[in-house]
Amino acid sequence: IRLISIGHYGMSPYGGGTGTGTDTGLLERGPALLREMDRLGMLLDVTHTSDRSVREALAIFKGPLLATHSKVRALCPREGQVPDDINQALVDRDGGMGASMDTWMLWPDGAPDWGTNSWPNNRKYFPRSAVTLDDLVNHMEYVNRLAGDALHSGIGGDTDGQGGVECAPADVDSVVDYHRVADILRRRGYSEPDVENIMWRNWVRLFDRALPAR
Repeated sequence: IRLISIGHYGMSPYGGGTGTGTDTGLLERGPALLREMDRLGMLLDVTHTSDRSVREALAIFKGPLLATHSKVRALCPREGQVPDDINQALVDRDGGMGASMDTWMLWPDGAPDWGTNSWPNNRKYFPRSAVTLDDLVNHMEYVNRLAGDALHSGIGGDTDGQGGVECAPADVDSVVDYHRVADILRRRGYSEPDVENIMWRNWVRLFDRALPAR
């Protein structure tokens, strides 16, 4: 195990995850886990972790950070999205955010709260055609503007975990369609090196640096 997230849905033994609100902090066992992760040179994934838990973790854990599959809260204001200060921490530690393809959290009007969240029922709220990969790239671009470069954004995938094709962007039927992200980036004026960084090089660079342990 080389990478750990201290939360997911609900409470973990270490802190708050998605569905526990943004102000749930670390639990008693959280700091010890983070210190041991730091000692071993592991990576911390801030995805699915409450804001307060992440902020408290950053005061303890000094190693590499990333959000493997998440979104920008400023574009879709929901719990579970990454707020600006945590995105800035990802950039400052030379990590990054992988934008996931869960339309529930790409829909610009914002999803209902997590208590009513049921991915197979997305269509009750919006048609599949309402969210495309252009919406996904908007989240990447937000991180790029925050960072001042294209070195901290990437693809977070998650089409298998979010409910399959029915809950993926309208122009994604399988992972084969991820290449369409590159086409959108080029259309928006990104250079070929920046396209390659976002599509795969940013993740490779991070893991080359952080793995194996220091």
